Amino acid sequence: MSILDIILLPDERLHQASEPVTTFDANLKKLARDMGETMHAANGIGLAGVQVAVMKQILVIDVNEVDDEESESVEERKSKKRKRTGDGIETYINPKITKTSGEIEYEEGCLSIPGVYSKVKRARHITVEYNDLDGNLIEEEASGLKAIVLQHEIDHLNGVIFFDRVGPMQRMMLTTKYKKLSQQKEED
Repeated sequence: MSILDIILLPDERLHQASEPVTTFDANLKKLARDMGETMHAANGIGLAGVQVAVMKQILVIDVNEVDDEESESVEERKSKKRKRTGDGIETYINPKITKTSGEIEYEEGCLSIPGVYSKVKRARHITVEYNDLDGNLIEEEASGLKAIVLQHEIDHLNGVIFFDRVGPMQRMMLTTKYKKLSQQKEED
């Protein structure tokens, strides 16, 4: 297994839709393992193929050891290095949300936009159809944090980042903050 490079905004690939996966083989399974390892190394809870420059509809999540408390900020969640066993990684191939209900607002961050967080409104409950690593079609219901993470990562597969889910003023503020953080990082 290996750690993959995570692409960062303003990389234009983050705004491009990914292609469906059509081949379910050992290479796909290796990619899923590498994506899971990359996500864990970055202390993330979700990662889409596009974020590692793979323009295929694949994503991995691991929310099993994450506190679902809405009151805990992203900074507090990220500062807690979670002990990862790898057992909680779930892989979704060609995922599509088929049903939504309810609404939840949650502070989100993104491995491709480090250091910037914002509250985003999402569906509280979703039904998602996807293929597993062997190509089997599965339907699953998710709610709470798992639903939020799936929506965030499926957005990535469709060329949508969480900045696109907030109002224009908030988007402008987030963009300005990210540019300043990127500039500071380059100067360091």
